Amino acid sequence: MPGYPLMYKSSSLETCMKFVLLPLLLFSSLAFAAVEGLTPESFVPASFRYDKGSYAAIDFKYPDFAQLVDVAEKMAGRELITRGEAHLTVLTPQEYQRLGSQMRDLFIQELRNLEWAQDTVEALCIASGSIEIKGRTESTYFVVVSAPQIDRIRRRYGLTTYYPHVTLGFTQRDLHLEDGVVKLCPKH
Repeated sequence: MPGYPLMYKSSSLETCMKFVLLPLLLFSSLAFAAVEGLTPESFVPASFRYDKGSYAAIDFKYPDFAQLVDVAEKMAGRELITRGEAHLTVLTPQEYQRLGSQMRDLFIQELRNLEWAQDTVEALCIASGSIEIKGRTESTYFVVVSAPQIDRIRRRYGLTTYYPHVTLGFTQRDLHLEDGVVKLCPKH
């Protein structure tokens, strides 16, 4: 994958929105912070990961995101579990199953051919989502990003529900849409 720099621009937190899937949630809370320390180079793809049978993701260089783990841990008031890497999922395991083999291959090829120099990945905020699982509050912390060119490709393949983010850490495990956590900036 070519390592073209992506455009970066600052964003007002007022443009971020919070969505909650009430039927899925027993308890939900969101917190957020401004994103500092990410540069255009933070969003230069380091590699494209495609795990046949599972998902597709764009990997970024981790050091810039690692410094944001400290911010997330201050938000959490505790140490978080991290993966030691930063990625943007572009095809979830559930979406992988929905797309047929031929459509999936075309989708992956289109992502690989994306002109990264023309794409914009914009950091919006650091946010968290929490739900109650078996009487315990579990949380996940992430950088919400805007990725319009990736979103346009996804929409061409009928993949309309997309909340692009880079997970920083979590209390026990990462939480996803299927758990009732929507990874967006909260409206304030």
